[in-house]
Amino acid sequence: MFAMAGGTGRHADASGGNFFARRARLNSCGCAVFNSDVRVRDGEKGLYAYPDVAVVCGQPVFGPAHTLINPAMLVEVLSPSTEGTRPWVQI
Repeated sequence: MFAMAGGTGRHADASGGNFFARRARLNSCGCAVFNSDVRVRDGEKGLYAYPDVAVVCGQPVFGPAHTLINPAMLVEVLSPSTEGTRPWVQI
């Protein structure tokens, strides 16, 4: 896993806007929306990341180390410097 702290203002605006728009729309549908503070695990591949936005419809399930294990959707805001990177890593 590699950290990508210190994002730009444009990245913060895009990811924050995405988070709030999805939260406003999906909370009434029984979905929870999380920001990049939540670690997420892809159950099929066993990969971990801190996506900009994660959505869970229904009850969120957290595994070891407070890791969200049942995301329904992940959103990652890309920039020219991160476009070619792979945010998921094998652990």
